[in-house]
Amino acid sequence: MAQRAKAGIDSCGCAMSARFMAAGLALSAAWYGWHLLVGEVSLGGLLMRVLIVTFAAAAAGKIIGILRYRHRHRHRRSGRGADRGDDGRRARADVAARSPAP
Repeated sequence: MAQRAKAGIDSCGCAMSARFMAAGLALSAAWYGWHLLVGEVSLGGLLMRVLIVTFAAAAAGKIIGILRYRHRHRHRRSGRGADRGDDGRRARADVAARSPAP
């Protein structure tokens, strides 16, 4: 039951979106902060660019998180995921035992 609860934690991509947003915020703030110190961008320009990059990173993380969830769980919905191990790969012994002898 714990695996089933753990599997459905990020079906909406929120956790991945939060990670991407944090990375986008940190990287864009450092990049445009450096450009502010050099004098290539104003403070208003810095804030607007950091906001845009952070939003774009969060949106990309949301999409990637949803796609990742769908990719991992597509076999479970069809009933073929019951024979998968913890790491998502089929155990070779199970496959060999189920396949008919040539």
